[in-house]
Amino acid sequence: MKVKYERPLRIAVSIAESNVIEMQRQMNKIEELAYQNKSNIEYLIELRIDALNSITENSLNILLEQNKIPKIVTIRPKDMRGGFIGSNTDRLQYFNRAIHLCAEYIDIEIEHYADLNSIDKKQTKLILSHHNYERTVDLPELENIYREIADKNPDIIKIATMAKKYEDSWNMLNLILKHPRDELIGICMNDLGRSTREWGPLFGGFLTFAALSKDKITGPGQYTVEELVLLWKMHRLI
Repeated sequence: MKVKYERPLRIAVSIAESNVIEMQRQMNKIEELAYQNKSNIEYLIELRIDALNSITENSLNILLEQNKIPKIVTIRPKDMRGGFIGSNTDRLQYFNRAIHLCAEYIDIEIEHYADLNSIDKKQTKLILSHHNYERTVDLPELENIYREIADKNPDIIKIATMAKKYEDSWNMLNLILKHPRDELIGICMNDLGRSTREWGPLFGGFLTFAALSKDKITGPGQYTVEELVLLWKMHRLI
């Protein structure tokens, strides 16, 4: 017997390539997945723009206008372990261009929230994110982080931390369970945190991230789309 959920299961497939042509090739594959989808999974594309060797307004035009799959534009700076080496002014200009091109989502870090004063996000939804690449704090402190982000009134809250023990994943899943009506992405990185990627959406999380193949993984512990869908089928969840 299949389980019914209040919200759809969403997989954001991350693409982090150094050139636009390879990004387009992977976007075509994701479009095929979405077209052939027989499991009622909603697919999104996370465009890791910071991975490109060269970013131009034209490259954004090409990527955002390629297909109708909803897109998350992420431009992670070096100080947040991303690949973007330009100025923050340049980064904000690219976000503004993505919004002008009707990107469905942009992901910006809580540390750079003040910079949003120069952005008119119009219909684009804001994912305001917190990252801790060293550890996962306990549940009360996770709740404090959640509240800090929620106070900024983003459309979606994202918390990604590094798992050092299995309890870390349970704390993150419990955070999601505590806020079933909110748009929350909670992920623990590393192999010890994989259960958050598998079960997060089933606990009420907004989405989970996956890669097209093992050589395209963009975060520690990330599943491939094939692996994730197979797990959900094995558990008779789809």
